[in-house]
Amino acid sequence: MPPIDAKVEFSEFQIGRIKRFAFGVNCLMGLEPKERLDPRKAKTLLGIVLDTTKTPGEQIPDLDDVLDHWIQFFTVLADCNRRDKRAYRLFVVMLAAAVLLGAYYWFMDGILRGVVAMVLGWILAFVVQLIVSNRYVWRGFSPLSWGLTHTEVRFALDAVINDPRWQDGERQG
Repeated sequence: MPPIDAKVEFSEFQIGRIKRFAFGVNCLMGLEPKERLDPRKAKTLLGIVLDTTKTPGEQIPDLDDVLDHWIQFFTVLADCNRRDKRAYRLFVVMLAAAVLLGAYYWFMDGILRGVVAMVLGWILAFVVQLIVSNRYVWRGFSPLSWGLTHTEVRFALDAVINDPRWQDGERQG
């Protein structure tokens, strides 16, 4: 994993979410491997831990000894998430360009050439998206190197980083 050069400042809300997620992952590690790998159980347990009404703050243990590890993880994940959003916008633009190119060829050379141009443009967009995703967005990111499953990382992206309150903390921080 590449080292993080810039120290990212997280808001108090974001630190609290990081601690809750770390506690949830710690709870998942206490389960049997088959149960931990079950996506439904993992999402349910992590959701319960992140919900402040179901898991009050007093139940979250002091995680200061491992907090730096989790802050680094969320820094890397937030950076990957930002790059993923940019790559998705590029993908949408390429799909739209393929449709426009297909429409142009349809108008100028006929239906067959228009459809062929559009399909070839879509294929090119998907190939470029795959290359950009592997080389630019994730840059060799592996959940296993952090001791996590893909379900846990996807949950961290969807429920923690892409939460509007988390995004507000990034803008303020």
